[in-house]
Amino acid sequence: MLKERGMIFSNEKKANFLFENISYYRLSGYWFEEYLDIQEKTCFKDNTLFEDAFERYCFDKELRKLVFSEIEKIEVSIRAQIINVMSLAYGPYWIDNNTLFVDELERRDFKQSLIDTFIKSDELFIRSFKEKYSNDLPPSWEILELISFGKLSKLYRNIQCAEKAIISNYYGLPEYVLVKWLHSLAYVRNICAHHTRLWNRHISISPILLRHSKRTWLKEQVNNNRIYFSLSIILFFLQTINPNSSFKLKIYKIIENYPKINIIKMGFPINFEKEVLWKR
Repeated sequence: MLKERGMIFSNEKKANFLFENISYYRLSGYWFEEYLDIQEKTCFKDNTLFEDAFERYCFDKELRKLVFSEIEKIEVSIRAQIINVMSLAYGPYWIDNNTLFVDELERRDFKQSLIDTFIKSDELFIRSFKEKYSNDLPPSWEILELISFGKLSKLYRNIQCAEKAIISNYYGLPEYVLVKWLHSLAYVRNICAHHTRLWNRHISISPILLRHSKRTWLKEQVNNNRIYFSLSIILFFLQTINPNSSFKLKIYKIIENYPKINIIKMGFPINFEKEVLWKR
């Protein structure tokens, strides 16, 4: 079918083997831009190689694995900040204090989700708590270890006390920017977790632009709904979380290993490496 539409295969045997282990639909995301008419999908542009599409697939796979790993570090850090700052100020059961939250209904729904998670959890530390205590929930520093990054970002969004700024200031960000960035990173993290296309994706939950910062940030304003902006956000967080991170060098290495990849489609500006944030 692909040959009939004009796709060229350098090694059909290898391509057939790949289709046995990677679904047609998954791979199709890496050649759809090669159609003459993206809506009709009846004919490819001249010299469209299957191998080029597979190279984009491999590039994307490496990129996703790296991004997932780095977002995990941010998730662990923000979880620790919320737990430490809020528990120190308001005690182990601060989630029950409705004065600390913007939306009481959202707080109640969140607590119920914690109870549901607690009941279902088979984690060793949760089993130990159930054996010793009759509380409906363990302290925040235990139960919040079980929630997803998405729920964690919503929890931070709903906080309204002064400690919200203490947490955002730790990362050198205004509260409203941290709220939006966490929401967007949780979305990107889910893309990576579900192995869907990332490299040239439109980031539909777009992070808000950061106009000014005392910390190293982008000088040139760029499109905030492309993955370059998300990668830059990760770099920004890593200045605080892991100043000696090799994430930036790993991004460069992936790009250099796949020279055919058009990083402009990822939102990278020309001469992006001149940005202080991206200098090697």
